[in-house]
Amino acid sequence: MNAFLELVLISLSVSLFSQGAYFLFSDVKKVSAYRNRIKEISTKIRKLDPSSDEYKSLFNEQLKINSQIMRMNMKPMIITTLPLILVFMFLNKRYAGIEVIPLPFSLFGKTYLGWLGTYIILSLFFTSIIQKILFKYLGERN
Repeated sequence: MNAFLELVLISLSVSLFSQGAYFLFSDVKKVSAYRNRIKEISTKIRKLDPSSDEYKSLFNEQLKINSQIMRMNMKPMIITTLPLILVFMFLNKRYAGIEVIPLPFSLFGKTYLGWLGTYIILSLFFTSIIQKILFKYLGERN
């Protein structure tokens, strides 16, 4: 199997794993509601004077909501960290110095994209698709 196809399969698997962990171990609807509340607060804050009491109370509410979102996202992050480290160690060992995608221009002195650049591009692509599918069928997101 060639390096590009292997990276496609690995990045798809990692994206499925990490997004699946996020959906399994965090309350997606609650996080969505919190994010919507933050948007509401942000639009109100923009119209207020920073020295006003209402501004300060809305700002404090926004900070509390952000900390709650961070706490909810910690569990999936902790669960996925070690497997991701192992995957990156494997990829670095297997594909170090291999030209995965030839480029028609020079990028940082190289005329090819290595495993890391290829993985990042593929991962962004697959993660966005998986998120859209999961949010459509399992959660709410604006």
